[in-house]
Amino acid sequence: MFQKKLHFDRRAFQDRDIILCKTTNSRAGNQAAAALTRACVSFSRQWIGIPFLFRHRYRGSKELCIISINRNEYSRARRAISDMDPYYYRRLRVHLV
Repeated sequence: MFQKKLHFDRRAFQDRDIILCKTTNSRAGNQAAAALTRACVSFSRQWIGIPFLFRHRYRGSKELCIISINRNEYSRARRAISDMDPYYYRRLRVHLV
């Protein structure tokens, strides 16, 4: 008779996302996204503005690209990122888990 309403719990999915890498170079961010797409790894890319007072840490860049992935796909994502062109790979700050 009465169907139970399904609820979407955002916390259940957010806890499983980890940061794979950060970069201030837009081309390196695009290359990393292309490498992850070729390897069929799901990811999310977010551009965050850097406040004026903290730009000296990032050599004057205005934005920071953060690429997040699911924790279960970390090994595939690291393999895909490590196979990138070394010119762009050096511009990524890859996080270790």
